[in-house]
Amino acid sequence: MDLVSCWGITAGVPNMNSSHYTKTRRLIPETPDDRYAGHLIHPAKPTTVTEGQCIGRENELDLVRIALGLDENWKGSKDRGLYRAGCQRMRLEGPSGRGKRSIVLEVARRTALPLYEMHGHAGMSSEDLVLAIVPRASDDGHEGSHLVIQASPLATALLWGGILYFDAIHRAPVRALTPLASLLGGRMTLYSGLTGLQLTARPDAAPFIFFCSLDSSESYNLPGFIEQRTLPILELEPLRKDNYDNLLGKLSSTHK
Repeated sequence: MDLVSCWGITAGVPNMNSSHYTKTRRLIPETPDDRYAGHLIHPAKPTTVTEGQCIGRENELDLVRIALGLDENWKGSKDRGLYRAGCQRMRLEGPSGRGKRSIVLEVARRTALPLYEMHGHAGMSSEDLVLAIVPRASDDGHEGSHLVIQASPLATALLWGGILYFDAIHRAPVRALTPLASLLGGRMTLYSGLTGLQLTARPDAAPFIFFCSLDSSESYNLPGFIEQRTLPILELEPLRKDNYDNLLGKLSSTHK
């Protein structure tokens, strides 16, 4: 039983250029959800995940797979792994260029879950992690626009299921990270002060996985609630010489 079909999730293809999404659930809500006071929330767009290999990181991928409770075929059931209550989370640490994002991309490819990404920066606010009110062109062909509620990548992954990758989380201000306290603390909720909505996963949501990463070559001081709630930690060591030789061989064969 694969990760998606055992949930009875409707198949959809958000990205027509990639086979990664052929097994993922429908992402776009068609009607307002009355659980959110009748407001229609527009989801963020998933990242394009191309077919490929994360060369030289099989040991690290095995550790991730085991942490998620999946078998050697990256499959699980409702009774274990990704289907346990709450979300799965992991923190990736290592200098820039070690392949942290490549590992997350490979996990998304192997689990057939949609991937959403955020990047920490000094100007980030707490609402950047939840909802925004943005103008949107009219769908009926008339001029002008109207305001809609746009979900962040994090809120989208929570509501409809998927993988959220929060890159460079250490660069975000501590105040901006406060919505993660209730999400990663087991309550699995996000509160939007802008709209007054308390977001929880939809009943038919796919599994939710939270990855974050930080550049260990930079100075940082994660707040305690992030430090404690993003375990386990996967530290990425430099690739060995035989891994580089394997990588060069793969690249050479690709370009022939």
